[in-house]
Amino acid sequence: MKSFREFLQKGAALGSGLAVGVATSPAFAALDVSGVQTALDSNLSSYETVAVAIIGFVLGVAVIYGILSLIKGRAK
Repeated sequence: MKSFREFLQKGAALGSGLAVGVATSPAFAALDVSGVQTALDSNLSSYETVAVAIIGFVLGVAVIYGILSLIKGRAK
């Protein structure tokens, strides 16, 4: 039962990380979904845009690492 609880906790953390990663991902901003790119261009300075891109990239890598470790853990 403990492993199932751990699995749920990892899944919840992964889901929240994925949501934050999608929200701050430079790839989603570049798609110009409902004016996201223009909002970023008008509201953020270039340094803030770079910071958002870096944060999105780091979160994306963390989410991918979490998924891979979860899959590896389930394979055992």
